[in-house]
Amino acid sequence: RRETSLNPTKLVKALAAGTKQVLPVGATTADALRPRRFIAIEGYCLVAMACMFREASPSARRALVGLLLFGNVWQAADLVHFVRTPRGNIGFPMPYMTSQEGVGVVTFADVDGSRALRMRIEAGERLLLLYNFSCYLENITNPEGLLERLYLSLGHERFVRSVFVFGSLPCRYSCLPIRPLKDFGTLLDDIRPNGPTPPATLTGYFPDNCKGPGMDATELDQMFATIRQRFQIRVESLPNARFLRFTIEGDKDTSVDGP
Repeated sequence: RRETSLNPTKLVKALAAGTKQVLPVGATTADALRPRRFIAIEGYCLVAMACMFREASPSARRALVGLLLFGNVWQAADLVHFVRTPRGNIGFPMPYMTSQEGVGVVTFADVDGSRALRMRIEAGERLLLLYNFSCYLENITNPEGLLERLYLSLGHERFVRSVFVFGSLPCRYSCLPIRPLKDFGTLLDDIRPNGPTPPATLTGYFPDNCKGPGMDATELDQMFATIRQRFQIRVESLPNARFLRFTIEGDKDTSVDGP
């Protein structure tokens, strides 16, 4: 049988390199030392313990096993504490997640918002959702996942049939049936009482604040401005919601109410 062994020098160098990358981050603030930044270091430590277990004496092996068992008990107790601690309006998708600035967390209001949109669809409405990946709420670090929630709950065919979403980027972590911006004008042409999309069956939603670092949501502002130019609309501000809801009441050129 061929024996293989791990070079301890290479292991120490790899562990030192991983630690060297994390320490400058921790020099800024203690909150920057997040567990996900220690994943590689934890892996190296597990390899080191496996090597020591093979080479150690029986008494040292028993000590290593005891240390691992103690760690498991400690982790289980921490998990129980995590589950029992009240979280208010913040929901953590995975255990052991904590964040002062909200990275990696989901509010119950976010989930309720997507459910409210789905209920409108269940009632027979179609949604003109002026929302896409250019909104800061869907930034790559901490996306809200509103479109994904709707897509998974409705299914592909119903999402395409009932939700009108336009944007220049159809993909992020996954790809969604987001219609290209060049087709936006075609949809607006179809919005008429006897047309393919009667305005009485369509409800629009526009986020009240989608701007953030590196994301100005220009696409969304331009689409909403185009709608306001072409149609007479009624805008409704929803309580405790990130969206303005609007309905199209008629073409602006023919509306008796004027602009």
